[in-house]
Amino acid sequence: MKKQHLRVLFYQYVLASFTLALLFASYVIDSQVTSLMDLTGWVFFLTSCLTHAAIIMLVPFLVFGLPLTLCKVPARISGSLIALLHASIFVMVVINRFVFSIYHFHINAFIIQMLTGPAAGDIFVFDTSTYVRSVVYIIVIIAVAFLLLWWAFRLTRQAVRRFSAVVLYVLLGAALLSQGIHAYSGIHKLRSVMESKEIIPYYFPIRMNSVFIALGMATDESIEITDFGDSETSYLNYPLHPIVCEEPDTLMNIVWICIDSWSYRTLQPDCTPNIYHLSERGQRYTNHFSGANETMNGTFTLFTALPSYYWQSFEYGSVQPVMTDQLLKHGYLLDTYPSATLVYPPIAKMYYRGVKNIRKETPGGTPYERDCNLTKLFCEKLQQKDVKEPFFSFLFYDVCHALMIPQELTHHFTPSWNAPRYMELNNSTDPTPFFNLYKNCVYAVDSLVGKVLSALDEKGLMNRTMIVITGDHGQEFNENKKNYWGHSSNYSRAQVGTPLVVYYPGIKPAVRHYRTTHYDIVPTVLKTVLGVKNPPEDYSMGHYLDDDTPRKWQYVGKVLDWAFIIDDDVILEKQGTGVVDVFDKHMTPLYDYPLNAKELNEALQRVGRFVQH
Repeated sequence: MKKQHLRVLFYQYVLASFTLALLFASYVIDSQVTSLMDLTGWVFFLTSCLTHAAIIMLVPFLVFGLPLTLCKVPARISGSLIALLHASIFVMVVINRFVFSIYHFHINAFIIQMLTGPAAGDIFVFDTSTYVRSVVYIIVIIAVAFLLLWWAFRLTRQAVRRFSAVVLYVLLGAALLSQGIHAYSGIHKLRSVMESKEIIPYYFPIRMNSVFIALGMATDESIEITDFGDSETSYLNYPLHPIVCEEPDTLMNIVWICIDSWSYRTLQPDCTPNIYHLSERGQRYTNHFSGANETMNGTFTLFTALPSYYWQSFEYGSVQPVMTDQLLKHGYLLDTYPSATLVYPPIAKMYYRGVKNIRKETPGGTPYERDCNLTKLFCEKLQQKDVKEPFFSFLFYDVCHALMIPQELTHHFTPSWNAPRYMELNNSTDPTPFFNLYKNCVYAVDSLVGKVLSALDEKGLMNRTMIVITGDHGQEFNENKKNYWGHSSNYSRAQVGTPLVVYYPGIKPAVRHYRTTHYDIVPTVLKTVLGVKNPPEDYSMGHYLDDDTPRKWQYVGKVLDWAFIIDDDVILEKQGTGVVDVFDKHMTPLYDYPLNAKELNEALQRVGRFVQH
């Protein structure tokens, strides 16, 4: 009897898995991805829908089906309970399809709070017929779930020979095929595969790049340079309108200096005398925020003026930032001077896709040596440049991230550690010697930046060069007394805030105290240097830097783990698990924060507005 009971529940599990797979597959209808699909893409997508559905439906079977069977609960009762669970999953998947079509986010706790919050009625206004249809849909879905249970009983009575074995082979084959295709696509960049996987909610297939490299089937370089195809077929609507420029009489050079892990607390005359002196000739932004708390997504927001939500769309769609396109169209010479490699994070591939022979690394045995070498290399190349040709140079310093400098350089700020002592860090640790080590690193980088500025001055280029100096993100030293150190662990100002200094000939010296973001830099550069007439919202999430409009609902973070920073730097964080936490600017939890669902809805729609509909 127990064996027959299990067979009923197994057949119910199988039928529900195929039904859920069909619902997942329906997500592709009216999707922009259909224009990219080929045979490989369809095989991957359909087998992935089945694999993902089978894994999800395994939970009710194992958590409820097996225990109820062992407790000798009648099959009709346990089957009915599981049918209701299946129906609830089907309903959630249908609702998620509706949400995804609007926001291009799958359901998460943010969305749930918005849908169930007190202002939900201000966002979604439904007439009576819509409510009636919704009730009918739910009834139909419940009926389908119980129809599957009835079908499972019928299959059990018919005792189809070797049915279970055949089904298991099919599910196992689908799993191996989908994962194998995805792993292969990781090194060959099949767009139909890489983009269609994003449609399936919370689906994370495996990648085996390191295995293929170990087997000699690929190299780091081949994976890094492999292209995804023609960007014209991307489903991004970016920019929203063609870029229109009013050609300036003279094209300024652009020098971007990025200091990895640069804390906003260190832009002071004693710590950064060279950069501070430049800020007195230009503009200093004292309340500036990166778009992330780590390098990969922080630089993405810096170069594209878009949130990390679009990272994979840029990568898979072979899309190049508007700024890079415009620089190339205006005849700029683009070069890079990186300390840490630009292969990963794939900065070179993502932001210089149309530039040949871009420099991806600088020789040197330590981060400080590489920082020194890139400075020397820039100064040497500068002397060789034809001053009539405009250039864009990106210098990326790393020693403030590594926190390793020669011992003789650790005595400017004392007391100072000679090297990080991570094992000693806790909430009661005195941060002073560690922070002084960090300040000594910043001081060392500032001296190198001083050489860059001197080289520009000696070449006579300060009167025709825009200089932007900022960080990819901040660096925390337990400022909030919550035992956070470093970066990539929260979205407080300590980790997201970073200095910003902008200088160009004719700029009116000023100190700006209103909040600005990395999203604001590209629009300012395009308008000031290249004469772009489009409003910033055509190609960015930002404003012009001289626009003091409040930057409410700023998106920060990664693709899965992200947050909105809103009024008074309150942080609404969505973790990768889907949990939503609300903190004040000091990372103190706000348990009763009144979430404004209407504003959240507008923020989510604004984030997703560059996806074609």
